[in-house]
Amino acid sequence: MKEHEYAYQYLDAIAETLSSNRLSDTTNPALIVFDMQNLIASRAFNKDKIVSNIKLLVEKAHLRNKRVIYSQQVTLPFEFMGKFRIYEAKRQGRDPKAGKTLQPGSEEGKILKEISPSEQDFVIQKHQTGCFTGTPLDHMLKSNQNDSIILTGCSTHTGIEATARDAAARGYIPIIIEDAVGSHDRELHSAALKVMASIFEVIKTRDALDNLFDLTN
Repeated sequence: MKEHEYAYQYLDAIAETLSSNRLSDTTNPALIVFDMQNLIASRAFNKDKIVSNIKLLVEKAHLRNKRVIYSQQVTLPFEFMGKFRIYEAKRQGRDPKAGKTLQPGSEEGKILKEISPSEQDFVIQKHQTGCFTGTPLDHMLKSNQNDSIILTGCSTHTGIEATARDAAARGYIPIIIEDAVGSHDRELHSAALKVMASIFEVIKTRDALDNLFDLTN
């Protein structure tokens, strides 16, 4: 093995050690499965990988008797969308009055069967990009004395990053699972992870399974 390969392994080991030390500041994280709905998740370039890793994280949370929080995006009727949502649709080349929408009960809006919520879990319906605005998430986390959130799901560069920033502004430690989040755009996904890693904790599923859930009280 070449010397530079040893160097990369050494640097990775240092990074993992530093991350583990920082994660000791979290004592009661909440696992969030973000917008893993048929219409959204099916577009992710890494769908199979993130579904597999989310399954592992959900199973571990359930073993620790932890309720998993799922978010579910719901499209508002056109007249209630607001200027930005209409602008956003047009910017993406979509007709805001037509096309597939995320409605309760629709196939497009349903959470993937492979990782569907159990009876002990909670589903938050939302209308904005992030998971805090207009939802009871902040109240739920405070009531459960959560000090951090574990973010998985889609999409990395939109809802995941928005929720991480909102969480930090409210005093929670955001922990993003880099191999359990995804997007339809690989380049934007990677760019968002790079930005978030400079501010928050970005770790792999294996590290979360080894270091996070056993900290919970």
